[in-house]
Amino acid sequence: MKIDKTSAYRIVFIAMIVLGVILLIKSKFQTDHVANPPTEQVQTVTAVKYSEITVNKSNDYGTVKGVYPNFENIGNMLNMSISAFVDLISKEHLGIAEENWKARIDTGGVDALPDDTEKFPLEISYEIAQANSEFVSALVRYGGYQGGAHGYENTVSFNYDVVNQKIMSLSDLFPEDANYLETLSSFSKANLTGQFTSKEGTQLDEFFQDMIDAGTAPTLENYQVFTFTNDMLTIYFGEYQVAPYVYGPQKVQFPL
Repeated sequence: MKIDKTSAYRIVFIAMIVLGVILLIKSKFQTDHVANPPTEQVQTVTAVKYSEITVNKSNDYGTVKGVYPNFENIGNMLNMSISAFVDLISKEHLGIAEENWKARIDTGGVDALPDDTEKFPLEISYEIAQANSEFVSALVRYGGYQGGAHGYENTVSFNYDVVNQKIMSLSDLFPEDANYLETLSSFSKANLTGQFTSKEGTQLDEFFQDMIDAGTAPTLENYQVFTFTNDMLTIYFGEYQVAPYVYGPQKVQFPL
């Protein structure tokens, strides 16, 4: 079929219009692509609010006083764990206080029930290492007197993965180190030895060194109390674990 000049001009004109539209659309797409690049989704870490629950219990032989935390909007698992622990140590203390006071009365050490100032006390407090939308790490301290030669102080830690809603273990902080206990053991032994030798008048005799060696040995039992932040792991050692009673509880800070 023969195309005359008029038809040819029309075809060229239409082609130019189509090409112009295509170029305009392409140009707009490129501009929009540059002006509105894809954005990376960033997870925002926000603080977790918490309130204090007051403890005030007693019987004829002992008292329990203090506070512990209750965290908001993270589920019930962690709060129930802390509450159950506080209930447990409270009942145990009041039971031991009753048992020991009755023993004093039965053996003639005293002849009457204790007044309020003589009841064996237990005090509870807490510290928060971190509390945010990723992790909660908290320490509960409890200590008192139950009729022995002296009082006592203990700690227990609660570490919670908010995202996965699970209680954390120490191994969760070392996913790529199967020998993390050996790593912590070597570090803790050297750190504590340095802490004690730097104190004026402290002599590390064989007995003292044996306590450090045993208390920092690479076992889960020795490292069950810990808190952590983004860059620091704090390990707590109880009374008698790594030193005589007079030195009290100890702690080591391990950079993460």
